[in-house]
Amino acid sequence: MKKIILLSILLVILSVTLWTDTFDNPISIGLGDAYLIKASGFRALGWNPANLALYENKIELSLSHANFCLTNNTLSLAYYNDLMGKVLDEKDEQELLDKIPDSGFGFDIDFSFISPIASFSYKNYALSTTVNVLSRTRFSKELFEFLIEDIEFKHYNFSDCEGEAVGFLESKIGYGQLLPLESILPYELPPIYGGISISYIWGSKYAKITKMKSKFINSIDGASMDNVVKIKTSGICRDMEEDEISFDTDKTFPGHGFRMDIGFLSKPFENITVGLTFKNMFGIIFWNYDCQEHVFTAYGDSLYIYSGEDEELDEQIDDTDTTYTISKIEQNIPFEIHMAGKYEWRNFDFYLDYVQGFDSSVFTSSKPKISLGAEYYTLKWLPVRAGFGFGDDKSSHYSIGSSFEFKNFEFSWACRSYFVPIAVSYSKGALLSFGMILKF
Repeated sequence: MKKIILLSILLVILSVTLWTDTFDNPISIGLGDAYLIKASGFRALGWNPANLALYENKIELSLSHANFCLTNNTLSLAYYNDLMGKVLDEKDEQELLDKIPDSGFGFDIDFSFISPIASFSYKNYALSTTVNVLSRTRFSKELFEFLIEDIEFKHYNFSDCEGEAVGFLESKIGYGQLLPLESILPYELPPIYGGISISYIWGSKYAKITKMKSKFINSIDGASMDNVVKIKTSGICRDMEEDEISFDTDKTFPGHGFRMDIGFLSKPFENITVGLTFKNMFGIIFWNYDCQEHVFTAYGDSLYIYSGEDEELDEQIDDTDTTYTISKIEQNIPFEIHMAGKYEWRNFDFYLDYVQGFDSSVFTSSKPKISLGAEYYTLKWLPVRAGFGFGDDKSSHYSIGSSFEFKNFEFSWACRSYFVPIAVSYSKGALLSFGMILKF
């Protein structure tokens, strides 16, 4: 029975998250994501386009830039290694279940790559092209109770499992300038800068669980199950006759979409700067080609799960596996508000960012996030950075980073640990980032 539940729920989710929005870079990661005010040049796109109005270099050109991130909200590396090959007793099973949050086991993969040469800034204009692969997966806590512990006479509900994945290429163009408010308002204000960025998105692959109804009831009179799983995909075709999944589809980019950001920046006091960005305005991706809906059902009543005969059990279950062609899929990119502040003290710069999303997706979280960062120039060309962030749907994270900043060249790096700051073996995830740019 446990194999059937895994087949109808767990493997279905995993099959769509093998593909795993980000404008992160080594500097933003080193500052713990407190980067809205620090962002400059083409790296301001996706953070605060108003910063383009204060761009110091005439030209900035990306040579390379990549982020690699793998996180979860339950297992540290040390705990995972301790579990492998171990026969779990009742105490071990309960310890594992206690580590899983009530919201379920979360697993996230994030990869982004900024195209060299195609990402650059010129004065207060900027263009950036990125390749992104994102996934967001949540497994019901009751699913682990069912799989780990002995099956009890009780009602199990796995319907809160979630899965979504998307791969896309995005081109973003932006502009920033000083707002001429003195000619409009009758009173004097500190200089306020404004900026706008607009993105066009080419969607490559998409998959999402749109319905998950999974219940299992075990009683003294036998067991019953009722499973319905619906998954919508685009750019991923399933051959029902061969029972194979193919990524070789009719269109290279079956999805197309857009989004827009508007940002503001001001320095009301000598050592204080504030910023505000409205992100993902009108954000949406339309998937119009290679769209399918996959429906899996499994129903059984008065099942005898302790017979030990899988074939006898299979005969008691009515199951279906159907794939339909559908016309289109609309994927919304939820709106976010970002607010930030910077405080300058001697040779230190301190940053604070606050992010408020309004819906959870592979792009955003409905839970607020606070990020804190500090930067210190040990030498004129050698800044060191540290950051801390907490909130959203991931574990708290700790970051360090640095750069070699010369007149015409810059190399930056950063690394991040989730849940704990230093002890890597007790971390619940890691992120590595590096990048190089030319400046003129």
